[in-house]
Amino acid sequence: MKNLFKNSFPHIFAVVLFLVVSYVYFFPVIEGKVLQGTDNYTAKGMQGEIMAYTTLTGDYCAWTNGAFGGMPAYTIWVKKDAPLKMVEQVIHVFAKNGPVSYLFIAMLSFYILLLCYGINPWLSIAGSFAYAFSSYFIVIIGAGHITKVISLAYMPGVIAGIYLAYRRNKILLGAGIMALFLALEIRPAHYQIIYYTLLVVIGLGINYFIAAIREKTLPQFGKATAVLVVAAVLACLTNISSVWTTKEYTPFSARGEKILSEQQQQESVRVKDEGLDFEYATAWSYGISESLNLFIPNFKGGSSVGALTEHSKVYKLFSQRNQNQAKQIIKQMPLYWGTQPSTEGPQYMGALALFLFVFAMFFVRSKEKWWIFGLSIFALMLAWGDNFETFNRFVFHYFPLYNKFRAVSTTLIIVQFFVPFLGIVAINQLLDDYDKQNFVYSLKWALGITGGIALLFVLLPGIAGSFSGPGDARYAGNQAFVDALMVDRKALLRSDALRSLLFVLAGAGALWAYHLKKVNGVVLFGLLAIFMILDLGVIGTRFVSHDDFKTVRNSNTAFVPSKADMSIFGMEIRNPAVKEKVDKFRADHPKIEKRQSPELTALNMTSNNRVLNLSEGINFSDALTSFYHKSISGYSPAKLRRYQDLIDRGVLVKDIQNFVARMQDKANVGNTNILNMLNTKYVIYNKEQPAYLNPDALGNAWFVKNIKWVGDANAEFETMQAIDPRYEAVVHNGFKGLGVDNLGYDSTAVIHLVDYKPNLLSYSSVSKTDMLAVFSEMYYPAGWNAYIDGIKVDYCRVNYFLRGVKVPQGEHMIEFKFEPKSYLVGNSIGKWSSIVLILMILVLLGVYIKNSVEPQTINH
Repeated sequence: MKNLFKNSFPHIFAVVLFLVVSYVYFFPVIEGKVLQGTDNYTAKGMQGEIMAYTTLTGDYCAWTNGAFGGMPAYTIWVKKDAPLKMVEQVIHVFAKNGPVSYLFIAMLSFYILLLCYGINPWLSIAGSFAYAFSSYFIVIIGAGHITKVISLAYMPGVIAGIYLAYRRNKILLGAGIMALFLALEIRPAHYQIIYYTLLVVIGLGINYFIAAIREKTLPQFGKATAVLVVAAVLACLTNISSVWTTKEYTPFSARGEKILSEQQQQESVRVKDEGLDFEYATAWSYGISESLNLFIPNFKGGSSVGALTEHSKVYKLFSQRNQNQAKQIIKQMPLYWGTQPSTEGPQYMGALALFLFVFAMFFVRSKEKWWIFGLSIFALMLAWGDNFETFNRFVFHYFPLYNKFRAVSTTLIIVQFFVPFLGIVAINQLLDDYDKQNFVYSLKWALGITGGIALLFVLLPGIAGSFSGPGDARYAGNQAFVDALMVDRKALLRSDALRSLLFVLAGAGALWAYHLKKVNGVVLFGLLAIFMILDLGVIGTRFVSHDDFKTVRNSNTAFVPSKADMSIFGMEIRNPAVKEKVDKFRADHPKIEKRQSPELTALNMTSNNRVLNLSEGINFSDALTSFYHKSISGYSPAKLRRYQDLIDRGVLVKDIQNFVARMQDKANVGNTNILNMLNTKYVIYNKEQPAYLNPDALGNAWFVKNIKWVGDANAEFETMQAIDPRYEAVVHNGFKGLGVDNLGYDSTAVIHLVDYKPNLLSYSSVSKTDMLAVFSEMYYPAGWNAYIDGIKVDYCRVNYFLRGVKVPQGEHMIEFKFEPKSYLVGNSIGKWSSIVLILMILVLLGVYIKNSVEPQTINH
């Protein structure tokens, strides 16, 4: 037991240190403050209906009508099954707050990776700092890209398990670790990060396959591969609901195959025959010269909006008129001058970490460094996107699934992973007898290359470029400001180049002191850890500072209902049927979340009338409206393809413009058919004024008199715009077999929504003849089923994007239930797979502990 504690002490120390460092770095969480990035707001807005329903009922609705007229909820928020959630709760037992836990998990995961590679535990601490404090990680925490953050945090653990299985001959333990971390990485459903993890795994596998051939250990390699594949399948099965639903939904989403043929259109998201358009996917391409900000953080100015000091040229320019105004102006400066449309910060990986990486390329004798270097360069070239067009077009068109992802600069997370890893591997080799001559040779080259680059830009910063960015054109009328700004950008580069040079010299000095035996290994590791924190941690505060944390109360101000929101409630409650449902809802749920408006929460759960928010102009990326209402906007790149077509082809924008013209001029200008078919009953034009009532909204469902049959999707789309949807419907010829032709019409017929749940819509109808009912709900056949009086019936697509059902004469109850097998069956499989995975981990952990405490045999 004494040996167990002695061997465990460095790990216990590391875990405690990671926890302390995480809390100190994000100290405001101790005061009860929260970090609310932009994506946090948009996610919370989009999840408004889902979270309210889940909180109030204890169930999960797999569909939400809160955004874009309706879409699968699992594209916005993934329900976590209980077994794996318990594992996460164990991991988060101390680091309960979001930013703290993300940083803690990233350090712990990378620490485990380095331990599996046989790295000294004390040195592994320094490597963990280098990975977790890479500026990109801090930037995306601040921006609220939580699913990406979580996936990146667990990524090193996946590689750790694979290495154990292949190179340490611990196949079962390695497979268990890999399966656990892979399951946790897949859970947030950020498939772009998973895809890049797979690229690393493929590179790793090819490297070990070649090594197995060279070492004649193919049987061992094959055995390890087979076990790892089984473990990977188990990890995927724990998340099969998420994986299955995503695969099922993709063909119907904006990232699936296009439906309409090419023509002039307004493009907010462009697609090729299947997948994204190259120009759209590479809009955020890293500039080739911009890659130097991996080493010099302000090489291209840092973030799109940053702060200058009172020593800056811009401050001196504006302070001549008003010093107080100048102090405010310099807090919001357009410092970035690279080629990306905008950026929240550079992917700075640390001058010291890159110095050690270069040192490793000379010092490490293992051939493994070459596949790491090769894959790092490959990832860097991918990040260049359209700045390295020929290469990237080839990859874009021929790499499986690669065209599904945008923001190609994200591939730099592969470099972010390898830079600290290889550098730490090199330092670890100093603990054994090493070639002194090779050490001096490697140190000179690393210092010459990295120190030389930094010194070059200290002395000659002007060679970096013009310091003029594409966005500077907007300030063409104030050339004095532009000139001052360019001077400040140049000064920022020189200052950071000097900073990087100092950290390179500090790292080189520490290695040289160790080489001369002036310091021992523990001191060296401590110095490297401190330098890593000072280098990367301080840069991170440029993008996430303590001032960015808000009290819970202040962080929720964006969700305080406006006068327009409350006016919608007032107009809805005048309907006796709605008032009765709202009163019943309130009685059934007395503890509606206080931070939300009880009135609007009740309305959101009982009504299904849609809202258009024009308070900030026509904005289809507005997610906040979805928090309380059924919005026709939202924030998701994966909205339904047919809804995206309404936006891309400009017909929805045209309808909105027509509605505004009517509202302002009281003139009957054009039609608003799309808005009416979407049952857009309320329009917010000013948040501080009552919402406008759209008298032409067609309601939740209506009967039509005539059907126009068409033969293709383009005809559907074009004809849909020309009909009077109150009396006519457009249906594709492919649905004629459903018996929806030759129907009658009863002008006295009635159909209306009697009960609303996001995944269960109930209508009552009365008619004297068989009729076609059109429902103001998005057509999505992969899960929605229609029932009449409890008997399942077929339904058709109407008006290109809505649903239609043949309703028999008489009185009937019509229901639409969202019951996708991919979610329901997948959830069950995921639950049991999680249980199997956890049991496997517990058994392996028990065996490991048993072997660790087993007394050693003493030979006399």
